[in-house]
Amino acid sequence: MRKILGVLILAVVWICATGCNADNYTKIGTSGLSIIIPNGYVLTEDDFEEDQIAYYYKDDSSIDFDVYQWHKEGVYTLEDEAEYFAAEYDTVPEKLEINGLTVMKYVSKETYDNNEYTVVNYMAEDEESIVEISFWTVDTKEEYDAVNEIINTIRKS
Repeated sequence: MRKILGVLILAVVWICATGCNADNYTKIGTSGLSIIIPNGYVLTEDDFEEDQIAYYYKDDSSIDFDVYQWHKEGVYTLEDEAEYFAAEYDTVPEKLEINGLTVMKYVSKETYDNNEYTVVNYMAEDEESIVEISFWTVDTKEEYDAVNEIINTIRKS
């Protein structure tokens, strides 16, 4: 009985340590950046694309998002990478500041499983790498609010 009680106490402590705190930041890959993943989202397995390190999913009525990270290797800059990827989708990036970080944003239209999505992409950097978070939406105010809620938590770890 004491062993079961000990396991239950450890489980409760672990759950609270990983999800009870509203300021529970998740590190983005090996970068020096982090964000708060809202309750209900899970890191899922996916057929990751090049440089993709995570895919978060909640349910069929919520946004999902992909996370990418690549090393700058002394060659890549945040602005140049944002310009490059935005041009791939015939759009122009916008420079923002969120929590003291320079963040580049561009919006793309992409098709997946015969459905068109508006993908809101944000790129940020630390000293070693660039990260990109791509939020897949169907163009609703509620989804854009959810995107803003998540991206506005980005910070240096």
